[in-house]
Order: sequence, then structure tokens, then C-alpha cells
Amino acid sequence: MLRSTPLKTSLLGLILLTIVGSFLLRPCTVSACSCMAPEPPQQELAASDAVFAGEVVSIQGSGPQFAFTSQFPFFGFFTSSADFVTVNFEVSEVWKGTIHQTVTIRTSGSSASCGFEFQTGNSYLVYAGAVDTELHTSLCSRTALLANAQEDLAAFGAGEQPLEGGPAVQGAPAGAALWWLAGGIAAATLGTVFVARRRRKQIEQ
Repeated sequence: MLRSTPLKTSLLGLILLTIVGSFLLRPCTVSACSCMAPEPPQQELAASDAVFAGEVVSIQGSGPQFAFTSQFPFFGFFTSSADFVTVNFEVSEVWKGTIHQTVTIRTSGSSASCGFEFQTGNSYLVYAGAVDTELHTSLCSRTALLANAQEDLAAFGAGEQPLEGGPAVQGAPAGAALWWLAGGIAAATLGTVFVARRRRKQIEQ
């Protein structure tokens, strides 16, 4: 009777984990972003609901979404560049809108879906529009790194200080949900391999 070895068991677990992960964590494809060039600073200021300068302190992603499919294994967790991320700012200067010291902005998770790809620790000049009770921005606006927004700053002049307070900054950074999900898949796979190995040993005895 053939006996399993630790190496064979490890390889089996790695192969199973790779197969399961490839089926469950599948990205959705979307078309590239297409938008018109933004208007000059003063016109964009007038068209926006909020314009401010601030530093990104954290970014929260929506995480993968569960859905059924028509292909094996007929379900999975999917991510899409169209999913929104929430960007938390510490505001330094305001030119338009009722903006507090901390504010959250929503944008698509990738430039492929016209989302503006913010980076934690960088400062930006943000042009935002109100959607229901949330502020949104996109790659199609004049939102830019603060260091690259000299034309806008010169056109606006000095802004105002933000209002005190604002929403508390909390939640896991974008991508954390994927790590938790991958860890869960790995744990389930290793558990399955361990149980199978124990049963095989019992049969062999």
C-alpha cells in the first residue's frame, strides 16, 4: 500500500489551495476610463460641491463580493475596479463646501473605472461632487496632487480653515479583506489535508 509522505501532503495542499483560490478570487474586467478634459480651475470650482486640500490618512476598500456563477465551482468572491473605496482626509484648507477637519471621499477603486488612485500620506487638492449624503471624486475632475495644483491654487487664492471635528477615521485599509479571505481559504485547505491524512493513517493501521 502506498504511504503518503509530508512532501506529498504539502504539495497536495499547495495545489488545492492554488486551484480553490483561482476559482474564488477572480477579478471582474471593466473597460478603460474615458472622460473629457476638466474645465479651468474657476469653472470646476463653480461646478463642484466641495473643493479642499488635505492629506490622505487612510483608505478603506469594499472587499470582495460573493456571487453565484455559471461556471465551476458555480460561486466565488469577486473584486472589480468599479467597486468604491473610501478615502479619509485630514483637511488643511477649504475653498468650497461645509468641510470639517476630517472628511471622507468616495471614488472607484481603479483608474480603469475613472477612480482617482489616492495614496496614503500624500496631500491633494480635491474637487468633489455630492451624491446623496456622500462626496465623490473621479479621475475626470481636476483633483490632483497638491504639489501639481499650482495653477488652481493661484486662481483661488487663500482658502478658509476647515470646521472643527468630522467623522472618525476607522476601518481596515483597502485590500485587508482579501488577506482575511485568503487566510480563511488556506486554513480550510490545510484543515482538509490534515483530516485526510489522519484518516489515511487510521486505515493503514
